[in-house]
Amino acid sequence: MDSRARIVPQGLATLIRTRDSGICRTLFCDAPIRHIDHATGIANGGETVEEDLQGLCEGCNYAKQAPGWTATGHHPPHGRHQVTTTTPTGHTYVSTAPPLPGWADPPRHLTVVEPQDPSDLLAEYELIDDAA
Repeated sequence: MDSRARIVPQGLATLIRTRDSGICRTLFCDAPIRHIDHATGIANGGETVEEDLQGLCEGCNYAKQAPGWTATGHHPPHGRHQVTTTTPTGHTYVSTAPPLPGWADPPRHLTVVEPQDPSDLLAEYELIDDAA
């Protein structure tokens, strides 16, 4: 979904708020979204498209406008929307959109649990029962 206008249409704004779970996309900020922001500003070639938009609180949006800050939105293959932000000191941070409601990331690793023999469990229970 995209638009040729600088102002974000209501439907696209709703999509961004839903994708970002209503919370500011700046790392370590949990304020509610107040602005739908162009990650790359219109003056710098940004577009009013889902890939270039992010939900920010007022404070984070205004801070991002300070000299030396840059941000770029992108969709990695088979991944969630990301915004890469670079600070005036050259530090780079990547903010990844939260999983959609009802979805979760696959576990990074699985732990194999060996099945126990039911008689072992029964013996443990009997020891506890005898102690009481």
